[in-house]
Amino acid sequence: MGLPPLPLARLSRYTALIGSRKGGGTGVCSARSPTGYRRELHLHVVARPIFGEKGVTRVTTQTLDKARVEAFAGQIIGYVNGGNLALITSLGYHTGLIDRLAEMEPSTSAQIAERAGLNERYVREWLGSMVTGRIVEYEPSNQTYWLPPEHAAVITRAAGPQNLAVFAAFLPQLAQVEEGIIEAFMRGGGVPYAGFPQFQRMMAQLSGQVFDARCWTSH
Repeated sequence: MGLPPLPLARLSRYTALIGSRKGGGTGVCSARSPTGYRRELHLHVVARPIFGEKGVTRVTTQTLDKARVEAFAGQIIGYVNGGNLALITSLGYHTGLIDRLAEMEPSTSAQIAERAGLNERYVREWLGSMVTGRIVEYEPSNQTYWLPPEHAAVITRAAGPQNLAVFAAFLPQLAQVEEGIIEAFMRGGGVPYAGFPQFQRMMAQLSGQVFDARCWTSH
């Protein structure tokens, strides 16, 4: 799949390198992330050389607050997981998969793909990502998936202005212009309006949700 999320299990083990560019002792500690997965933290905690005109002028030591390191690492993992799941939600919004799921009883990936008129292989991968993100429910005994009504109330077109999936659909638009923004950081200038080809269409959909709801409530 083009943009799968990084499941928590794949993100759980990582290395954090903290310290100076040169030198530094290394201490190793084991910890558990907020999600319950084990990870290793490799922390530079001693021998930070301070360089002057004549080379090393002094050496300082630094002890890191392990609890703060672990909390911040968990925070970043949450950002990465959330960002990737937002992209997956955007795919479900644009393909109509989220709306089709909300209309169906618990169904297999083949049944969902047929209802949506999409490729079953990609639908199955998408469903796996949505289950990992606790957005879609899954019953392994009969391999069926369904969208809880409480979730449908905030990520389907039927939710009207409460549909948060449309906001997730803005993220790929921002990601498209990353290279242009990096260039602007280095050389100044900006990203032209033409760099956001879907912006007007997405704004129209967002505004449409609001105005449609107002029309219904005014009658």
